[in-house]
Amino acid sequence: MQQLLDAVRKPRQRLDLALRMETAVARSAQVALSRCKKAWKADGHTEAAIHEVIPDRPVAVHV
Repeated sequence: MQQLLDAVRKPRQRLDLALRMETAVARSAQVALSRCKKAWKADGHTEAAIHEVIPDRPVAVHV
């Protein structure tokens, strides 16, 4: 049983790391888009024009 647990440990750690990295990249992208939108609004672009390029965030679905 211990051998089985040891065999699964490293792939599980890699999966956990990959999931944390995915979350960090998604948050970073969201912040970048938000800053871009603010800059475009400051430059006088309309909300409709901005949403042609940057759509609204989809509503999160919790399962």
